[in-house]
Amino acid sequence: INDDFGSKGFTAGGTWNFGVQTEIWF
Repeated sequence: INDDFGSKGFTAGGTWNFGVQTEIWF
């Protein structure tokens, strides 16, 4: 799920979503 959401976010939000995903991952 994280991979899917991250991929979608990276395409839509870009770096912003990427940062959020990193925080959730950790």
